[in-house]
Amino acid sequence: PMLERIQNLTRLPRYMDSRNLWRLNPEGVSERDSLHSSPEFWLSPPAAGAQAHMDSHVSTTTSLQLSGNKRWRLQQIPHRRSVATHSEYSDGAIYRRKQPWRPHYDFVLQAGDALFFPPGTIHETYTLDLGCATSITYQFSVPMPARYYRGLAQRFRRSSDMEESWELMRRWA
Repeated sequence: PMLERIQNLTRLPRYMDSRNLWRLNPEGVSERDSLHSSPEFWLSPPAAGAQAHMDSHVSTTTSLQLSGNKRWRLQQIPHRRSVATHSEYSDGAIYRRKQPWRPHYDFVLQAGDALFFPPGTIHETYTLDLGCATSITYQFSVPMPARYYRGLAQRFRRSSDMEESWELMRRWA
């Protein structure tokens, strides 16, 4: 019942392609990657967050900060010389590397702020407030970031964490 209420209250921003509402175009977009089917609520107590990780899905993510302040640190997938045969970017794995993690971006989202980031982004969050911070994330697939994939194809192809995207990249090559 709660998910259905959220789905029904979710409105497509004017700048976003209507195919992201799969109910309008079920054959055009994966149901899993539509705004109606992918909302995730994040309730973060003080000093909590998510360790640096990379999601394996091939959809763009948007995070809307509903209350509180959350620190975000982001990095594109790094260059590799060889193919990784195991996950390198599961929760916290990047902290165990010989070289320290140096994210490219470090900023704070406040209530009302939104963040968009593409597939293959290593990201970490941390609640800065004394109270609970709340946010909601959605994934969407249209437009597919084809130019982004082409620019980072070699990096994605050498990362087992992005295996889900390999078939898409093969079709675009």
